[in-house]
Amino acid sequence: MNITFTMIIPSLNKVYDLQVNQKQRIATTLRVLEESFPELAKFHHTTWIQIKSTGRYVSVEKTYEQAGIYTGAELLFDHNPRKVAGE
Repeated sequence: MNITFTMIIPSLNKVYDLQVNQKQRIATTLRVLEESFPELAKFHHTTWIQIKSTGRYVSVEKTYEQAGIYTGAELLFDHNPRKVAGE
């Protein structure tokens, strides 16, 4: 099943609305976007993203389904987010 979410990149002042399969890994999305948008290359080593509504950080190695990310979510991407204990 596909989900639609908003990717927010505060450091670049960019917002992207994306649709992906919920079983896709978040890291795969970042890799594909990097191919289309060279300015996203600095996110190549990103390991965590933040879900805006909850403030929770999740590993980009998880699928959207595993991370509990559903349609309508807003995800904050940064090239150096803090790591949260327990994740």
